Amino acid sequence: MSRLGAARLCLLAAAWVAGPAPVSAQGRKFTLQLRDLSYTEVVPLRTLSDVSSTACAILCLLQSACEGVQHTDTGGECALLGHVPAGAATAAAAGASTYLAGCPDGWFAAPGACFLYVSSEVAVWSDVPARCAAIHPGASIAALRTVEQIAVIRQQLADVPEHFSVGVQRAADGTWQLLDGSPAPELPWAAGQPGASEICTGLFTPDLTMHDTSCGAMAFLCGLEF
Repeated sequence: MSRLGAARLCLLAAAWVAGPAPVSAQGRKFTLQLRDLSYTEVVPLRTLSDVSSTACAILCLLQSACEGVQHTDTGGECALLGHVPAGAATAAAAGASTYLAGCPDGWFAAPGACFLYVSSEVAVWSDVPARCAAIHPGASIAALRTVEQIAVIRQQLADVPEHFSVGVQRAADGTWQLLDGSPAPELPWAAGQPGASEICTGLFTPDLTMHDTSCGAMAFLCGLEF
């Protein structure tokens, strides 16, 4: 980790220990600021929903342009905040997708893994692991191991045009598992999902909620764990 990344992590940890302050009757709300400089305008770089407070903070840590977060328990609303100097409001989101990680070119980082969205080709679900390994040795279909990883994926790929396969499947006992048999974390299922019979999964636009699928040809998400 770079000195900048380490410093941001220390600041985040110190602020996190201080704890949030309940200020909203509609749900616990807090603002976490990583540093205090002489800025005149604070703007949301991106807002998300259904995100835990921990995932919200991690997302901020991973973005070089993020200087703080505001999170509300109700709806899991997360706002990534950036501070801009006077006259620079038009550049508020500059660098908002710059991640601190040593991932291959074109991949983006989440806690514990790098991910690559592939839409230039489609593949049936069972062929995706081999397709990903052909793109980069050691890669496979993206294993969604934590809610924090899922939050980063949904944030980073919020504007992609096509839904895509991910590495979660229905086991014989009806539970949802990763390819190695480990249980899937809490998943952001769309309303009415999952159905009763489909065994594969994907994240579907426009809000990147989870759907079960028939395992047919789709764009896909590769994962490279570290």
